[in-house]
Amino acid sequence: MVYDGTGYGCDRSVWGGELLLLGDRGLSATRLGHLGVVRLPGADAGVRNPVRTAALAVLAAGEDWVGTPLDPALTDTEKRALPALLASGTSIVPTNSVGRLFDVVAALLGVRARVSYEAQAAVELEVAARRWHERPDPLPTQVPLSLPVVVSATTGLPSLDPDPLVRGLVAAVRDEVPTGLLAWSFHVALAAATTGLAAEQATARGVRTIGLSGGVFVNRLLVTLVRDALTDRGFEVLTHRLVPANDGGLSLGQVAVGARLLASRHGRS
Repeated sequence: MVYDGTGYGCDRSVWGGELLLLGDRGLSATRLGHLGVVRLPGADAGVRNPVRTAALAVLAAGEDWVGTPLDPALTDTEKRALPALLASGTSIVPTNSVGRLFDVVAALLGVRARVSYEAQAAVELEVAARRWHERPDPLPTQVPLSLPVVVSATTGLPSLDPDPLVRGLVAAVRDEVPTGLLAWSFHVALAAATTGLAAEQATARGVRTIGLSGGVFVNRLLVTLVRDALTDRGFEVLTHRLVPANDGGLSLGQVAVGARLLASRHGRS
C-alpha cells in the first residue's frame, strides 16, 4: 500500500492512495486498487486550504456544510465559488490522494481549516485521535464509519469510496459527537478499509507480504492499526524503520530502481 499526498500516476492522473503489486524484482508495479476520488480545488491553493477540499467533498457526497465547522471557516467568496466549480469541473483536480482525504476530515471536524506547513492538518488530526484513544477513562463505542469497496468507473479497479465516510462524519458532527472520538473513528475506518482491500487482493494472488509506504504512513497510529490487522490475518507486513516513509524514502527508492535498471541493461543482477 502506498498512501501519500500528491503523486503523478502512470495514467497521468494524480495518485496518492494506491495498492500496487510489485514484480520483476521491484522493477515493475501493477495497480490493483486505489482510493476513490477526492477533488482538489485550485491545485496548490487547495492543499494550503483544506477547508476548500472538505467543502467539495461534502457537496460531492450530497451534503452541505451548514451545521459543520466548515460553515464559519469558509469565506463568502468560497461559498459562492465552490458549488459552481463542482458543477463545472473547472479548476478542480481529481485525485486518489489519502493525504487529501486527511485534509477533508481535519477541516470537517474543525481540527484545521488552513495550513502553514506540509501535512499540518494530517498531523493535528492524528494528535486528536491519539489523545482520545489514550484517555484514561473508558472510551465510548467508536462511531461506525466506512469506506466501502466499489468498482471505479474510471479505472475499473476496486476503490475505497470516501462518500459514505463523509456523510457519516457530517451527521456525527451535527450530532455534536466529540472531535477526538471522530478523529479516532476515522483512523479505525481507514485502517479497516485498507486492511480489507490489501488482504483480499493479496490473497487472490498468493501474496503473503504487504508493505506500507508513502508519507501518510508516517502516521504511527494508522501504521499500527493496519500492521496489526494484517498480521492477525497471517501476512508479513513491511514498515519503515531506517528509511523514512515520505519523500526521503521515495528519493532513495528511485535511486535503487534506477541502479537496478542500469544493472539489468548491462547483464548484471
